[in-house]
Amino acid sequence: MTSTSTVLAVRKVAVTHKDLTIAYMLEGISGIGALLANHTNPVAILEKTISVLEEKGQDTTDLENLKDQFADAHSPGVRGRKSAVVGESRNFTVQQIKNQKTNEMGEVFLHLPCGTLGGAKGSKILASFEDGKIVLTRGPAVAVVVSDA
Repeated sequence: MTSTSTVLAVRKVAVTHKDLTIAYMLEGISGIGALLANHTNPVAILEKTISVLEEKGQDTTDLENLKDQFADAHSPGVRGRKSAVVGESRNFTVQQIKNQKTNEMGEVFLHLPCGTLGGAKGSKILASFEDGKIVLTRGPAVAVVVSDA
């Protein structure tokens, strides 16, 4: 006869602001530590807990200090690659999107970062199409002339 062992999946237990509120009201700041032991960045849940406790008239100074400690230790992440620098070369993949209505393939295009050119939303960038290459330069300022005539 063979024995089989059952392996239980270890699941991360979700801690809500209600759990933290009750623990804080019963045990103070020491009750919060055990609940937040496995959390990497509980700033949002601490902010909600602080707002609920303030509505109940509780002093939340030490809870705010704890939130600030977590906030200082965890800076917000940055998505994507770093901005290109002058002199750097990068490879980009040509993209093509299918038109949902007609089910036809659209024009091929490149999705390029323009920060190195000083491009911001709404700024003009000049694209010169040459034999085998596309040259991008910061476009000239466009003057808009309005006449009354």
